[in-house]
Amino acid sequence: MAFSLAHTIAQDNTDDAAQQAKTREAYDYLYDTFLPARGWVTTNDGTNRRRWQMPVLNAIDGNSAAMMYGWSQYTGSTLVQYEDSTYTTVPGDLGTDTTNSISNGIWASSDSYRSLDFKYWTSDEDLSLWMFTQGTKLRAWGAKFLVNIYEENTTFPTAPNVDTHKTHLFHPSYNFFYFTNQPYGLGDNLNEQPLYLNNTATKYTKPDGFAFAKNPTFYLRLNSTGFPIAQIAESDIRYKIAEPNFRTTTMIDENNLVTGLLEKYFVNGTDWWVSSGGPADPDPRLAFNFGTTEPDFT
Repeated sequence: MAFSLAHTIAQDNTDDAAQQAKTREAYDYLYDTFLPARGWVTTNDGTNRRRWQMPVLNAIDGNSAAMMYGWSQYTGSTLVQYEDSTYTTVPGDLGTDTTNSISNGIWASSDSYRSLDFKYWTSDEDLSLWMFTQGTKLRAWGAKFLVNIYEENTTFPTAPNVDTHKTHLFHPSYNFFYFTNQPYGLGDNLNEQPLYLNNTATKYTKPDGFAFAKNPTFYLRLNSTGFPIAQIAESDIRYKIAEPNFRTTTMIDENNLVTGLLEKYFVNGTDWWVSSGGPADPDPRLAFNFGTTEPDFT
């Protein structure tokens, strides 16, 4: 089981304007073609807008086809993502709620990778596991979460046109998930809540050196340990555990899971690409399995 190349869009390096246009085309392909083939439901509302629904499994209410909702809009070389918590008939049918948003630039003249091709990868373990790269820059990734407790408190508002729990913000540049309006107590923290990985010294005592653990679990940062929200059960996405001497016993207080560029580590005959950070880095980082064949990120 491993990730392999599914599609490539060649960058146009004629000039800056051509690069920006091709970058926009690459994101259009992500939303309009690539994600729908992996279980997402997306709608093109025009040249600048995309509504989308991300599938999850094993919701607490037993609904195996649950969705989370959001919408995106381009402004120049910036992509802004919004929750989609207001609706008329079903969540996600408007794509107009601007209560909470996250924005990031998808092109800049300072980007070291801006002249490289865009590539889309998928796992033969599960098509819902995917990556979107430009060079070794991981622009976006996704998985079908096994959600534990994201369903709302029964007393939390559920009527149309009010903020609901089943919304999230997916941030392509920082590769981070925000659950919006996710209360851990009635009336508490009704804005976007970032999800974190944890990396405790008590969970793992071996091996000497860093390892790639299965079942990355994502937490709301409520205290020093956090509260588990979602888990990735497939083995092609794992997370890096630092050497024992460098592990931390508290939640990593940062606002991005993936920073910088992917780094290669060949471990036990497998080609793993880690989202930065070697054995001495205490931060838990995602690791992606490419099997025995090194991917071409050029």
